[in-house]
Amino acid sequence: MAAKKSRRWLPDEDAALIAAIVDMQNVGRFNADTGFKGGYLLELERMLHESLPQANIKAKPHIESRIRTLKKEWGIIYDMINGTNTSGFGWDGIREAGKDLSRSIGSEMVIQEKVQELDIILGEIDGLTEEERDIALSKIPDHPAQMLVFGSLPPHRKLAWLRRFLSSH
Repeated sequence: MAAKKSRRWLPDEDAALIAAIVDMQNVGRFNADTGFKGGYLLELERMLHESLPQANIKAKPHIESRIRTLKKEWGIIYDMINGTNTSGFGWDGIREAGKDLSRSIGSEMVIQEKVQELDIILGEIDGLTEEERDIALSKIPDHPAQMLVFGSLPPHRKLAWLRRFLSSH
């Protein structure tokens, strides 16, 4: 009998899973008194497919197994939050930290997606050197308004605009 192959989770996949769980908790659609309602694994699968389409993460066995592992590994945190001897350490602080983490991860994912889109657009500009492309990728995301302007330009104007931007920033 062949050995069962286990899936190795990457850090960005773990971050996306935690963000999805926190978002699901904050929205409240799958909340129940004893945890999440039935169907939450499929909702997590859908959410992860949106943020990580190439990862092919399935509700069963991937997400179910990873949640079980995280519960085991983070049991001490759970005990700190829900235990009888919490020494003032409670759920409200964790809930706020979770919301902050969710927003932060969400923001980072949006920025990462926009930089990937920018890289594709830059790759389509005839006459742009590899060095100009790399410099643009490092500078334009620091100027969100300029990124919007660049994205709205017609293709024939992008090279000249980009070179002016790079010379002044």
